[in-house]
Amino acid sequence: MIARPNVIESFANGRERHAHGTGEFPCGAFAGALSDFLGGGVERHWHPDFEFFVLGEGSAMLVLTDRELRLGAGDLVLINSNAIHSIAPLDGCAGRFRSIVCATSVLAGDAGGVISKRCIGPLCRSGDTAWLFPAATNAIEMVSFETSFSAFEDESPGYELRARSGLSAIVSRACLGDVVSARRRSSSQERALRLMLEFISSAYGRHLTAEDIAAAGGVSVRECQRIFSALLGQTPGEALLERRVSVARGLLAYSDESMASIALACGFSDQAYFSRRFKRICGCSPREYRCGMRSGVENAKSR
Repeated sequence: MIARPNVIESFANGRERHAHGTGEFPCGAFAGALSDFLGGGVERHWHPDFEFFVLGEGSAMLVLTDRELRLGAGDLVLINSNAIHSIAPLDGCAGRFRSIVCATSVLAGDAGGVISKRCIGPLCRSGDTAWLFPAATNAIEMVSFETSFSAFEDESPGYELRARSGLSAIVSRACLGDVVSARRRSSSQERALRLMLEFISSAYGRHLTAEDIAAAGGVSVRECQRIFSALLGQTPGEALLERRVSVARGLLAYSDESMASIALACGFSDQAYFSRRFKRICGCSPREYRCGMRSGVENAKSR
């Protein structure tokens, strides 16, 4: 079965909340448009699984902690386990995509086996956050992806083997190291970043200082600023504002709370300040955003 999500639900530390697939076969397939997600793209998150992502049209930007990868139509990217990432469409396109998110254990097999020890384990622990397979030069890998994705469309007996076979072929290329990769930064920096993002995500409604955020990661304020700049390309304050606006978007779209209540709940000092910051990031006022989201829902219901 192909799921069609429009939101990524995550825990406070950014880890995606829901498991993929089933307990017996933790591997799931997804399809849709990046523009359908709340906020116009897949917000920053991470999961312990591999993700195989194919952009179907236009262009999109995959943002990792170490670099940005511009994706074109037909490009395939393998995102490593535990890599913090977000994806947004570019140039006004919808960003239609297909993806498969797969637990590493599905491909690794027995924890003590040769595939786990020599291939999957080292790949997960490598210095790479993602591997890009451009459409123009990786037709074989796209055939492998199609084999796996089509298996989820019918789920006929043995589909798990067909899905695993195609994904294993793609991972084997990454293991060989002959594809474009994005290098991971210091693992200690990533651990500190996750702690600080967890703190921001759980305490966004309070008045927070740079000292508060740095303390959550067990680093100095200067190191905190360096980590956010190097891994996310933003300041701690910008990350905090991004989180507050993200929560506000959800409340505007799915609750009947007043603007003043939402502003206070999301950590803004007053409604006017909330409106200014929201408009600067989203390009419209909170009220306009709420009206647009609700009219979109009504239009979808009428079709």
